[in-house]
Amino acid sequence: MTISNKDLISMENEESLWKVIEPVILKIRGKSYDVKSSVYNQLTRGQQSLMMFRVLYDHGKDSVTEFYLWMSLLVGEQPATWKEIKRSFLYFQDNDMLGFLEKTEREFTENFLLQGSEPRQLLDGKKEQIVTDLYEDFLRIVPGTKGLICAHIRSHPDEFLLLEKQ
Repeated sequence: MTISNKDLISMENEESLWKVIEPVILKIRGKSYDVKSSVYNQLTRGQQSLMMFRVLYDHGKDSVTEFYLWMSLLVGEQPATWKEIKRSFLYFQDNDMLGFLEKTEREFTENFLLQGSEPRQLLDGKKEQIVTDLYEDFLRIVPGTKGLICAHIRSHPDEFLLLEKQ
């Protein structure tokens, strides 16, 4: 995607978080794992990290239930993707999100995945509270994460897009 530096600087955070990765997402949406992997491997490290933020955020933000199902899938069934998500927040130097991801992995491993629980079963009592607390922590941390990512995009635009020559 080509954009002017002036437009990049003037974009709201939400817009820049979408605009700089939108072409990639539209290219891979609904495609096979092989296509997604091939496209992902062609991205810069910055683009890969932004993509992993979108993978985590877009699938886990709308409800406690969606958050639970998505985290169960990532932590329990897609360890390579989970590792890549954690690596992306190292790239952005987002210690709050990294700490949250470590806590989430620990909670899911201890309370849902290793005790024979089917991750997609309905939650009750203590387990429901654990997930609700994690979800609320996630929503509390995300605005800071978005700010860090947007600041990084604005400071290193060459890692994310082509700038129009002025």
